[in-house]
Amino acid sequence: MKPLSLTPIITNSPTLEGSIAPLINPATPNTGAMPTATPESVLLHTSVLADLSMYGVEFVEVLKSSRRTATKFDQLDSNRPYIVLKTFSKVQNSYFVYKARLTEDFRSSALNELFFLKHVAPHLKSKLPKHLLDKIRFPKYIKGHHKQPSFLMEYIEGKRLGGIHFFDLKVLKEQDLYILAEAIKSIHKLTPNGLKDIAPKIKLWPSIEEQYHLHLSARLKMAQKILGKKYSLRLLSQIISNQSFVNLGKDLFAVIDIQPSNIIKSNNGQLCLVDWDRISVSKNPAVNYGFILTDLWVDPILQQKYFDYVLKINRSVKNFKEYLRLDFIFNRGIGELAYWAEELQAAPKASEREQAALAVTRLSELLKQAINQTGMWA
Repeated sequence: MKPLSLTPIITNSPTLEGSIAPLINPATPNTGAMPTATPESVLLHTSVLADLSMYGVEFVEVLKSSRRTATKFDQLDSNRPYIVLKTFSKVQNSYFVYKARLTEDFRSSALNELFFLKHVAPHLKSKLPKHLLDKIRFPKYIKGHHKQPSFLMEYIEGKRLGGIHFFDLKVLKEQDLYILAEAIKSIHKLTPNGLKDIAPKIKLWPSIEEQYHLHLSARLKMAQKILGKKYSLRLLSQIISNQSFVNLGKDLFAVIDIQPSNIIKSNNGQLCLVDWDRISVSKNPAVNYGFILTDLWVDPILQQKYFDYVLKINRSVKNFKEYLRLDFIFNRGIGELAYWAEELQAAPKASEREQAALAVTRLSELLKQAINQTGMWA
């Protein structure tokens, strides 16, 4: 595709000093919620185009992360936390991915991703088992700016394994799941202290287990409506009775966002893991496997095979199955059910509502089984 030549609407834009112009509303209070960026889309487009110019690349197209993502540059909303674009360098005759943070970043997630790609990803690649070296790939960092974080990384031609909340069974193959499980196990060998030695400027997010109560509280009404009062009460009782257990484990390095839209299958079959802005600390040795397991609701047979394989390669990890179950009912499972329940009400197309209805049916049954410790959780 030939790169588009976009002329900024505002020609007297401020000097950007190697970063996009700040789009944060300074009056936004630090409430912990996602801050509101200034609504002027013209400023967004002009600033990003200026940043691309400094990198020596041109805009090609918006890279979608979900079916709701705008596909046209002039439709992008400045309230979105990130902008991700496919770009082209005439000098290098190559495509690159441009990613920039647009809203205020209390958790330094954008800088974390920049430092991760620059320093940590090469380390993880070098530590992969030999049989995975030609099967797993991390995007190569090209260059970036720290002030209002943005960076370029290599563009990988291929197809995503699905959306954030489901796998595309036309792209996913059974063997991909086993490769991903083994890659996650290899990544888990990196400790928080080891990470700090490699990239001392990274600030890991707090443990997801500390937020189990918040996750559950925010979705309790939905859970009661779909699962019924009995299961909602059992969810509450289990989070109380297991709180000390989930806090007993040692601190681990966690990715927590390994899911279909963040896995690109390249044209040569390699699985490329992208989007590293949510790296965190976890006390749960199963946390990195949970997103994939949950999104396999689209194929219960593949889901069971992945579940069995994950248990097999982690059989030496004490209480691994219970850790996986607890993360499913308090984090991944309940979160995905909430998403699809909202989709069932809001999706504009009949096909999307049908998909949402199927997801709600399967996920609610999986949650009931996990709470009762029946089915694959027995």
